[in-house]
Amino acid sequence: MITLVFDEPLKFSAAHYIVNHETCGCIHGHTFFIKDLVFEFSDDAKLNEQGILVDFGNIKDYVKRWDHKFIVPVVHHMFWDALYKTTNMPVKYNLLYVQKTSCESMAKDIKYDLEELAMKESGEKVAVHFRLCEGPGQGVKV
Repeated sequence: MITLVFDEPLKFSAAHYIVNHETCGCIHGHTFFIKDLVFEFSDDAKLNEQGILVDFGNIKDYVKRWDHKFIVPVVHHMFWDALYKTTNMPVKYNLLYVQKTSCESMAKDIKYDLEELAMKESGEKVAVHFRLCEGPGQGVKV
């Protein structure tokens, strides 16, 4: 197995709320950390012309897309779109729609996206593992 490892945590700051949650139902924010990021390829994975499987810069760029976003459940997109339209707020591009906004759901979304990114770049099947932490000692491992 060929294993690519990010020892340095990747971080992004974002606001979110969790629908129908007693305490997390209010808009609040975190500095999220992607820790212990690992890409596992088979031993026979083929390297590209530069001798790599995945460009680490592209992974960092992907994580930046989550930075300074308001992460909103897609079921509320009409409300938020209308609010931005009627108030002429200039930050509509800061909305990031996902199915669910819990740390667990966001981790699954990020895992899927990183596996897709790595497969597209390398042409190889890959398993991605990491911890997404939304505070000290609070997070999920996927």
